[in-house]
Amino acid sequence: MAMGCVGMCVDLMLAWPVARLVVLDTAAAINLIYRKEIMNA
Repeated sequence: MAMGCVGMCVDLMLAWPVARLVVLDTAAAINLIYRKEIMNA
């Protein structure tokens, strides 16, 4: 998993040919990363 945005001054992102790219907003990314902790709370 990688994060990059204009605010981080990312000019180029590289990925393996089999990578799956997804554009998420911050809230969705947090929910995805911490979904197990959120479900157990």
